[in-house]
Amino acid sequence: MKLLKFVVIIFSILLLSNFGYSQSCISGIINNYTNITKFDCENSVFITDPNKFKVGDLILIYQTKGATIDYVNDTLLYGNILSYNNSGVYEFNRIKKIIGNQVFLNNISNKTFLIDPYLQMIRVPEYVDIRICSPGIRSDVWDGTKGGVLALSVSGKLIFENDIDVSGNGFRGGNRSVSE
Repeated sequence: MKLLKFVVIIFSILLLSNFGYSQSCISGIINNYTNITKFDCENSVFITDPNKFKVGDLILIYQTKGATIDYVNDTLLYGNILSYNNSGVYEFNRIKKIIGNQVFLNNISNKTFLIDPYLQMIRVPEYVDIRICSPGIRSDVWDGTKGGVLALSVSGKLIFENDIDVSGNGFRGGNRSVSE
């Protein structure tokens, strides 16, 4: 009888662990996005949509655009980046509390961000062991001020049963032209 109980317990543990594992499956858009409208000296930011975030969330603050480019078409420098103006600057932080549209951060920001339409805050989901299931994961489409970024944190196993596909979700390209 003891052997039967032992087998049942092992079977139950395997069944529960497989059941729990099957719950760790992600697909679709996994991030939430909002624009930052102001940095406050109290180590907080003001955002356009606080309903997508909660206390304890890991976030990514990302300066999406803003580089100065040489637009003078009659020079050899045409298209060169003259100044990055903090475009591409990013920082991870955690939400300490939320009051209205004001989000207080756990850590003091050590980066300089420009407050413009391209400064966004992205919720970064955190996983221990995770499977990417059908149809895969993707970012929200860049809408001109936010989106276009996919971020996740995995501290254990990441199993690819499907793809990460952000094709066409980032910045819109320039106009195509044919020169003769």
